[in-house]
Amino acid sequence: MKKEDIDNVSELLCSSYRYLAQTENYSKSELDFLLTKRGSVETIERESQIQNYIVAFEGEILVGMAAIEGCEITKLYVHPEWHRNGIGRQLFNYCKNEIFQEGHKELKVIAIGESTLPFYIALGMHEFERKKCKIPAFASRIGIYLQMALY
Repeated sequence: MKKEDIDNVSELLCSSYRYLAQTENYSKSELDFLLTKRGSVETIERESQIQNYIVAFEGEILVGMAAIEGCEITKLYVHPEWHRNGIGRQLFNYCKNEIFQEGHKELKVIAIGESTLPFYIALGMHEFERKKCKIPAFASRIGIYLQMALY
């Protein structure tokens, strides 16, 4: 990701969070947290210093993004208008290869909500744990932990 992509990444994340808020029935406070904290330009600037941010374009349009930290994909979002075009799969595979090239033997994802499970399971991930979410704004939700071995 280039510095000039940060504003567009913020917009993409906020669009994705609004979509998920409807799909997962997020409360107003959960959505506000995502929009003001997780999707803010400041957060993206800060996180991109410790996480590898990957962006996907269709021509000049930013259509998807992912972030990696260690063996975990910490974010993977495709703009709702671009769902079902293979962009999420391409981002996932890119992240998987990057994580493997860094020497990790497994890939992990934490999902907050059921709607993303079919996507990750179709890509070969397996659920291994569910536990209360650590993020205070989502304390009433369960985090779904998925993993896959890398060879």
